[in-house]
Amino acid sequence: MPYHRDYSFLEISKGVADALVRNCGWITAHVLFGKGRNRTTVDFLRQLADKSHVQMTRGHHACDICGWEDADYGNGEIWLEICGQYWRMPRMIWHYVADHEYKLPDEVDAALAVGDYTLLQTTTDCEGIPTQKVAIPYYEIAAFWDADRYDSLVEFDAAIRVAWNQSHSWKRDGSYGITLNDASSLHIHNLFAEDPDNFPDRITVTRIAPNKSLNRPPQSGAG
Repeated sequence: MPYHRDYSFLEISKGVADALVRNCGWITAHVLFGKGRNRTTVDFLRQLADKSHVQMTRGHHACDICGWEDADYGNGEIWLEICGQYWRMPRMIWHYVADHEYKLPDEVDAALAVGDYTLLQTTTDCEGIPTQKVAIPYYEIAAFWDADRYDSLVEFDAAIRVAWNQSHSWKRDGSYGITLNDASSLHIHNLFAEDPDNFPDRITVTRIAPNKSLNRPPQSGAG
């Protein structure tokens, strides 16, 4: 499972983060994390995981600290809205609290303890089955390449087909770029991960839900 520092912003793509969404509970054996007593109980966190079906995949992760694994809880995320801020955490966060004394961020712990939060869901799960109608942020991303990076249009076309074949949602945007519409953060986070040499020269990102634009301007530049 990837490590994300508590309070860090959700990285949508390389160099582009969304200040609306903060990370929580993505811990690892290789980085120190806060420990302590939480007001929120382990049972309550497990119940949240049972209700949450965000970013569900066909695989699962084991605990990086002790090796514990569960095919259900090692998959997917919990998304909460607390005072206008979104928080995303792994569904196995209750395990980190129970067995590794992980300390939740104070804002998250306090809100969960008094019930001052909204549990968010995707509009559909990984099988396309509708869930709750409260959606997590979705984005539109446009990627562009400078033609002079390639010796020929054939070489250029072969490079962007790597990205084209990663998802059925890809759509061509003229001859110099592609646009991915209604993309979840999971899809965008893995953008071009298998082909870093052909990372786009420019990227623009727009949040299309729940708001029309990002809280802060997206950053652009070569990979």
